Amino acid sequence: MDDRRTPPRKSNTIKTGLISRTFTTAKMSARLGMGATKKLLNVSADNPEKAIEVAAKLVNEFDGMKGLMMKFGQMASYLGTHLPAEARDILATLQASSTAMAFEDVRELIEAELHAPIESCFDQFEETAFAAASIGQVHKAVVNGKPVAVKVQYPEIEKLLSMDLKLVGNLFTVFMAGTSLPGRAMAQELKARLLEECDYDLEARNQMKIRALSENTPGEHVPAVIARLSSRRVLTTEFCSGMNFQDFCSSASPEQKNQAGLTIFTHTMNAIFRHCYFNGDPHPGNYLFQPDGRVTFLDFGCIKKFEPAYINNWKAMAKSILEQRKSDNLKATDAMGLIGRMKAFDHDHHWEMMNHVYTPFTTETPFTFTHEFNSKTTRLMIWENKNKFSGAMPADFLFINRLQWGLAAILADMGATAVFATPFRAAVYADAVPLFEPN
Repeated sequence: MDDRRTPPRKSNTIKTGLISRTFTTAKMSARLGMGATKKLLNVSADNPEKAIEVAAKLVNEFDGMKGLMMKFGQMASYLGTHLPAEARDILATLQASSTAMAFEDVRELIEAELHAPIESCFDQFEETAFAAASIGQVHKAVVNGKPVAVKVQYPEIEKLLSMDLKLVGNLFTVFMAGTSLPGRAMAQELKARLLEECDYDLEARNQMKIRALSENTPGEHVPAVIARLSSRRVLTTEFCSGMNFQDFCSSASPEQKNQAGLTIFTHTMNAIFRHCYFNGDPHPGNYLFQPDGRVTFLDFGCIKKFEPAYINNWKAMAKSILEQRKSDNLKATDAMGLIGRMKAFDHDHHWEMMNHVYTPFTTETPFTFTHEFNSKTTRLMIWENKNKFSGAMPADFLFINRLQWGLAAILADMGATAVFATPFRAAVYADAVPLFEPN
């Protein structure tokens, strides 16, 4: 965790009243689905005053909300890459420094979870959180003379998140009626993955397995878990200082950003194609950058875990593009469940779109991720997609899309340049050996 982040704002109350939360969330769901976030992302890059105004208003709305609404705000913060720097700086506060809960509540929860006074668990414990986000907040402490990070879950957050998800799930079902998209199944997938984030025991097990993989991988670092001081709602790990994403992007050399971008990309592709999982929460607050060039990966609560057969279908689709076999691409796309109505499916458009998306992976010379490249991807996949009504998206693809946009946005913010084709091909042509049981 980064001790140089902007400290969270203090608050004795977080909007957790069930009745007020119901009405507030309903209002925010409608605004988020079709209003605030869309409005922000649609603000013209040449209208900086409007962008700053909308960003500040959005942060103010999200700040006390926590849960799903805060996650929407975080997504807006890293997808709005076309916005002026001042607006993006305002939004970046959602990634690490939202309003924190009072220490009395922190003490009560820790002592209930660890069944001991906080003083007997930790040599020292800082009352002020150094990071606060959607599900919990993080405090610095000391155990056996070593600094640790203690993530503490907000009271009632699981109940509130369930309420948010029910409302948003209803929106999914309504808005996807009449399309080839499985609204109900996607809502269930969203609920399952996000509620897993409330189980810190599960996150600890995820983190320990991923750390074991990363220990011998150059450039990667995953903090160790202190299991005896962890529970379902408290997670204690090795404390990691390091530069946060915004500071790194503004101060690191191009060479440092290129290397870090390649490390993040390689880690992600290996997770998917070699180990059949990926982290479904790719926002910039989950990375720290070390002076020795390593990237520290944080937050392992939202992990999508695939069957090897599904990943092998994905590999077949990737190989069809890498090897330029158009007819095989149609078969692989269908096997992935991405075609709803074959007779109406425009494969020529799909082939053009996928070749654009795969440009970084097929270019054998250094490729630079840019906001312009990402904008064209969005245009081809959403606004100009000729298969809006003939294509399909399985529920499993819900978080894959989140990863797609999140990873590309992060690499574009860094201006990362590398031969991304090398680690991509290596991962795609490797055997798929699952690290986890599928979920």
